[in-house]
Amino acid sequence: QAMTGDLVAAEAAFSGAIDVIEAREPAVVVKPLMVGAWVALQCGDFEGASARIERGRAAVALGMDADGAVLDLLSTMVAIDSAATDGRPSTIDLGDAERLAHQSLQLLDHYGLALERLDALEVLGVLAGRRGHAVEAHRIWGVRDAEAGRLELKATLVHRWAEHHRVAIGEDLDEEARIAALTEGAALTLGDALAYVRRARGERRRPASGWDSLTPTEEHVVALAATGLSNRLIGERLYISAGTVKTHLAHVFAKLDLANRTELAQAVARRER
Repeated sequence: QAMTGDLVAAEAAFSGAIDVIEAREPAVVVKPLMVGAWVALQCGDFEGASARIERGRAAVALGMDADGAVLDLLSTMVAIDSAATDGRPSTIDLGDAERLAHQSLQLLDHYGLALERLDALEVLGVLAGRRGHAVEAHRIWGVRDAEAGRLELKATLVHRWAEHHRVAIGEDLDEEARIAALTEGAALTLGDALAYVRRARGERRRPASGWDSLTPTEEHVVALAATGLSNRLIGERLYISAGTVKTHLAHVFAKLDLANRTELAQAVARRER
């Protein structure tokens, strides 16, 4: 009933069965509570959804980290929808929700839960779009959709929840850019995709200039360049081309407001004093 969109029937079925399930089979009550939270969320009952999530947390058996990760995803979904309903700007600070979603993805990937892992990617795509990064959102969805196709998975409740968010965020891009981002995501392996999701979040949280703005790769390039190594030798150490090293150095010079390697070496020396 939930999957077919009959929310009234789904809510009635949930309300009529949940107390019985909890009394007779408390060990399995978490999953029905998850569905009940989703139904309440789809009905716009954010307080009811949150209450069911908290009830689920109380029922999670010791060591069932994966169930807790899914409940965190549901909490993130409630935060997203309640923010949108309240009419706040699309760039509302959803940092705590994003942190929860990333933690959920990490746990679900650790346990090898393919379907739930895809749900985490779905939610992270929505979060990226809500924070003003529509291209990143579509790359993440490209990953999710391609992996779902490979696994021959049908639509999940989380995917159904995300549909209207996808439409709204897609309006921020023209058709060509939207398709290009989805295609770029679909071309990634799952391992590369998970690394991209983590990296993209880190890059968005970095300042635009100064030492703290440097990426880990740029920091490695700086450390080696400061010793006087050529672009070719740096590339050999980092398993990248000399041209890529040159590009990284150009970014570093711009971020640190430096003109050349000599000024970079001087800046590194000052910083290490």
